[in-house]
Amino acid sequence: MSGGLGHAGLVLARAVATMLAVTVLVFFALHAVPGGFESVYLGTSASETSHATVRAALGLDRPLLEQYVSWVGGIVTGDLGTSLLSSRPIVDELAVRLPATAQLAVLATVISVPAGAALGIAAGVANLRGRASGLGRVAGALSASVPDFVVATVLVFVASQAGWRIVGSSYVPFAEDPVGSTVRMLLPALSLSFFATGIVARTTRDAVLAVRAEPFMTMAIARGESTWQIVRRHVLRNVANPIVTVGAVNVGYLLGGALIIERVFAIPGVGEYAVNAVNSRDYPVVMATVVLGAAAFVVANVLADLAGGFVDPRLGARRRAAR
Repeated sequence: MSGGLGHAGLVLARAVATMLAVTVLVFFALHAVPGGFESVYLGTSASETSHATVRAALGLDRPLLEQYVSWVGGIVTGDLGTSLLSSRPIVDELAVRLPATAQLAVLATVISVPAGAALGIAAGVANLRGRASGLGRVAGALSASVPDFVVATVLVFVASQAGWRIVGSSYVPFAEDPVGSTVRMLLPALSLSFFATGIVARTTRDAVLAVRAEPFMTMAIARGESTWQIVRRHVLRNVANPIVTVGAVNVGYLLGGALIIERVFAIPGVGEYAVNAVNSRDYPVVMATVVLGAAAFVVANVLADLAGGFVDPRLGARRRAAR
């Protein structure tokens, strides 16, 4: 028990350190941008007096370290600042847009993890049986090399030619129409999950091949166990942890990919909000969305790490033995 708690404490400490590093990098990098935050209001031709007045009004005349501490304190209390363009609290803006991005990411994960795991297990088991798995390798390489926006464009074209009427239709919130919203989100989720599916498939296949070297696998094959018996008794429990881990890592990719997919399909999510903020130099929004994305990635990895000991009991035993 103490070993498990110690490991959990270490994981959480790493997560906190990672988030602190992200806030430092984001804050000081954006504050080093020429022109300063006040240029969003004044442009580049305003006088020094005007710049000084706006900087004082925004609190930008304080020492950078004091501004940083105040900003991080606001994040901890749920205050992400105010948009320079809309003058609205960023938390309120994100509360409106986050459900769309969360729905897209969850649906893409629901598609990519089971599909990738099934493809990876099939390719790995085929290799175990001495059959060629070239198709799996080609599919994995293809999914890793084709950009999301290309996949999205192809899917939109195919769906349009097939007469799928939802193509080009406006976004419908999940709370208003769960079925209709999910159907409309299917193409964006398929586009976003294409690359992630390949990553999960390759990771799963490699995990299956790694199991091949274990003595119990040699014995299972020698006993003439069926493919289903091998998968159910030996493969699944040994590849579950890698699947959980890569699924968590893919969260970061899915959030990043949402930036493009939301623009292609006109989804009013956090990704579109972040892109608009970058284009308009709304730096507080940029900082908030970067920190939000980093937090989602870190939380997903923490949950995957903590779940590893439950999914694969051998991992937890090794951790306890190491202590």
